[in-house]
Amino acid sequence: MIGPSDEPQVYTAGQVAPPGRYVRIDMPSAVEIILEEPGVLPASLDGHIAVYERVGAVRSRLVPRQRV
Repeated sequence: MIGPSDEPQVYTAGQVAPPGRYVRIDMPSAVEIILEEPGVLPASLDGHIAVYERVGAVRSRLVPRQRV
């Protein structure tokens, strides 16, 4: 069984990704891709390889964690 820490952090277009919300990190935009079940992330259609990261992973990198 694959746990959350075993999943890759970055996905490329055409790669099967687990359910979740994804954003492109190679060309940031306001567009989020939502997969309700495992599925293939879409191509960029601009000749570049689209690189995605789960929204939760992006936010955890950007927001400093508070110590308790």
